[in-house]
Amino acid sequence: MKDRNKAERFMLQRKPVGVRFKPQYLNIQLNYRPDSYGKLFLGYIRSDIAFKCDWKRRLFSAGYRVTSEMVVTDVKVDGIKPIKGKDSFRKQESLYDHPEYFGDADFWQKYNIIAPTENLLNGIKKFMKRGK
Repeated sequence: MKDRNKAERFMLQRKPVGVRFKPQYLNIQLNYRPDSYGKLFLGYIRSDIAFKCDWKRRLFSAGYRVTSEMVVTDVKVDGIKPIKGKDSFRKQESLYDHPEYFGDADFWQKYNIIAPTENLLNGIKKFMKRGK
């Protein structure tokens, strides 16, 4: 990271008073896949973030690492409408939850979550079987 202050502004929205936030690294991977008509669709997102929090009046700082993944398993192209400007993502809403964009109201039920200890490919196969 060349500019740690710029990285901090990008990664951090709010913090408690008395904490010094020190970004270590941020890696975001986006993979797109083509459909049969040649259009690209988002297929996979992975983000890795590492940072340290140094509390004032504490002897040691605490290090944290967050990894998140999202896989798109099904794409429906019927009835696609552009997102209105007022509903679009803002700068501070990177990868922010907007469940109203999904046509299926049951999409966010807990059966759509793959546990961190579960193999990602096995979890995807499990969801594909449930959908059929």
